[in-house]
This record gives sequence, C-alpha cells and structure tokens, in this order.
Amino acid sequence: MPATLVILNAKIRPLFAAKGTTALALRDGRIAAMGGDADMRGEIGPDTQVIDAEGRELLPGFIESHLHLFMGGASLSMLNLGETFGFEATREAFLAFIAQNPADDLISGFATNYTIFGEDRRPNRHDLDRICADRPICLNSVDLHCAWANTRALELAGILQGADVGAGSEVVMGADG
Repeated sequence: MPATLVILNAKIRPLFAAKGTTALALRDGRIAAMGGDADMRGEIGPDTQVIDAEGRELLPGFIESHLHLFMGGASLSMLNLGETFGFEATREAFLAFIAQNPADDLISGFATNYTIFGEDRRPNRHDLDRICADRPICLNSVDLHCAWANTRALELAGILQGADVGAGSEVVMGADG
C-alpha cells in the first residue's frame, strides 16, 4: 500500500531517527517508514503527496502547553551545548566562548543534556570550577528546568550555602556542601 505522504531530502536529527535518515513516509496520518530518500521513493504511489524539504529540518509536531519565553530569548546570547558531550568537549567549548565574550559578567550555556558528563551523574560546581573558577558560569538544562553553576556564580548569587527559594524550586546541596 503506497504512502499518503512522503517527505524527502530532510534534515532529521538522530534524536528522532537513525543517523542518516533523510526521508519518511506516512500512511493515514502516522509515520509508516523512515530511511534514506531512495528507500522512501519506493513508498510513493500515484496518489502520494511528495514534499521535497530542500534540506530543511524536520521535527515531530508538538502541542506545547507552556513556554520559556524569557529563557528562549536569553539563550540567543548563550553557548549552545545541545550537541556537546564529555568534560573536555564542554571545557573547550566554554573556553572558546569565554575568549569570544571577554566582557560578559556571566558565561551561560543552554540546551545542556542532563548526561553531558556521563550517564551516571549530573554536572556539579566542582566540574564547572575545573572549566573556569574565576568567572561565574552556568549551564541551563535542555528543558530549562534545571541549572548548574560554578562556585563563583553561586557565591555571587548568595546561594553557595543554600537558600530558601520558595515553593516549587530548590537549591540542591551535595553532602560536601
């Protein structure tokens, strides 16, 4: 049975499909197959609508119930860490960003994966101190629901020793303070 819609020549992130996926076929409003353009051409029938994405990004549709408008706008001046993994890669990215932004009072990264430093742990201030101890730096999580800061940033914010930040938020303190 031919697809009702085939989208070819798309940029599809590995997060949503296998690396190298450039096309997909839909039947009755559901994704029926994904793969390369040549594979999906086999799904085309006489009544199939075909869209050439012209190399544009193709993302799943979402109905979003909330918006991080301020942080979305603020992230335009931050370091994008969305595809950065591992301490050394993060350190190199931050050091390059710091060099490009010498006057910034706070150096921030956004889209930080919770497992940026490994599957079994989250970033902490000691990791970030090893990246830069003398300037405040902050990592904002990919979902903007969590942030990690180095010691200097925590000192300047007045929360190095913890703080009451009200209902719905918390400052998480490690056993070592």
